Amino acid sequence: MRPGFFRIGLLRPGFLDAGFGATASMRARRVPRPSHPQSALIDGRPDNRPDGGSDGGSHGGSHGGSDGRPPGPAAAGALAGGIMPDAIAGEPNGRRVLFLHRGAGAWWRLLHAVPVGQEWLTAEVVPTMAAARLRPLLSVRGGRKAVVVAGIGSLALAVRLAVDCADSVGGLMVVEDEGGPTAWQRRVAGWLGQTADQPLPVADGDLQAIRVPVTLVRGTDSTNQAMELLERGLTGCRTLTVVEVSGARGVRPRTHPAELRAALTALVNAVERGAMERGGNERGPLERRAR
Repeated sequence: MRPGFFRIGLLRPGFLDAGFGATASMRARRVPRPSHPQSALIDGRPDNRPDGGSDGGSHGGSHGGSDGRPPGPAAAGALAGGIMPDAIAGEPNGRRVLFLHRGAGAWWRLLHAVPVGQEWLTAEVVPTMAAARLRPLLSVRGGRKAVVVAGIGSLALAVRLAVDCADSVGGLMVVEDEGGPTAWQRRVAGWLGQTADQPLPVADGDLQAIRVPVTLVRGTDSTNQAMELLERGLTGCRTLTVVEVSGARGVRPRTHPAELRAALTALVNAVERGAMERGGNERGPLERRAR
């Protein structure tokens, strides 16, 4: 295996292969609980390249911005049927990857180098938004369903999309972009007889209903309990991969672009490999894969 390459085997070696840049070194590790999801560790090292770097085999797409930043809403608004994306880049007929955010808008940092055969776009959302309003963005092209990427703030809507629009969603990635309460915040909450932890904004029944491959990306230094709750609740997804970024509290496009690209590449590969195993059909029956 050559440097910069990594493999996670879900059920058997070779189920999911992905090539990564030199800044993200990954290794798989087993977790004691037999029903625990596949887990991988990223040993985070400083990334001195511009945000996201320039990965081989990637491109900014025919509708990316000339200054390296993708175009704003005016260039992409017609795609959404009333919901206007912030930015869009990649191949217009490629697999759609939809990044949901709640106002930070940092996902555009990843859009300047989109993998061949994909189209990436970002959209600002609010948790109370109806999932059906985003359905026009979940284009299924050549049988290839969209992949949805969300942070903690947009988690609830992403879960609703995966459940309510299951015919259009092929994979889900949740990024722990909020590091959780600090020790001081926990101490103050204890003095007040309260808890510093926020409840997971999704119902267990919704998590259990998700059938597509799911990737959770978190920092090893995070105190946020959301990812642990997600791991326990995602019992029906086809594959569940947990990626940990060493030394990070929160994982964000500005600070960990290479790690996020690596995790997303692996997820898209898992979606495509699963489709090939079912004869090229991404609408096939559930295949629960466990270690």
